[in-house]
Amino acid sequence: MTAPLPDLDAPCGDGFVYRDLIECGETWHRLVAHDDGNAAEQYIPVELNTYEAIEDLCSTILVPVRREFGSLVLTYGFASRALTRAIPRGIAPSLDQHAGHELSSGGKPRCARLGLAVDFRVEGVDLFRVAAWIAEHCAFDRLYVYGPDRPLHVSVAPRADRAPGRQIVRVDVAPSGRRIPRRLSLADLLRAAPSGA
Repeated sequence: MTAPLPDLDAPCGDGFVYRDLIECGETWHRLVAHDDGNAAEQYIPVELNTYEAIEDLCSTILVPVRREFGSLVLTYGFASRALTRAIPRGIAPSLDQHAGHELSSGGKPRCARLGLAVDFRVEGVDLFRVAAWIAEHCAFDRLYVYGPDRPLHVSVAPRADRAPGRQIVRVDVAPSGRRIPRRLSLADLLRAAPSGA
């Protein structure tokens, strides 16, 4: 018998509940916020390991960052298959870890990296500074920096695999709109961060 899934309003970290990481982002609000509630289930994780990954992401990244910088604005968290289908472009569900431990119809993980990812910003704080702090103090897997005022993307590896990739990527946008990713070392990131990081 499998364990029951947690209630969405149950705590998953100091000051966070599961719902915070499931019901965030423009796409979720567009699809579900004004729904009668019947369709909302297709946007909720069904794998217990995904809920455990949410807890891990909170304790490893979100709680420490909030303690250091203050209130966070979560802009993209868990992404079910239905939510992912509603996002027209600019995402990579098989790589970005927003699917957590959810499975495809064939029974394989939707993202082989597992773990979980979240995108967030801290109002009034340069996101290069936040990224540099995460890189120095947290056990992250992937960290994508899009600019000083655009949400960070950060993920954690599965708990069973605590050898996180610690990959840092700066993503610039060309005038054509094309994204240009560039891997950074910690030293590169620290140079890009404003002083006080």
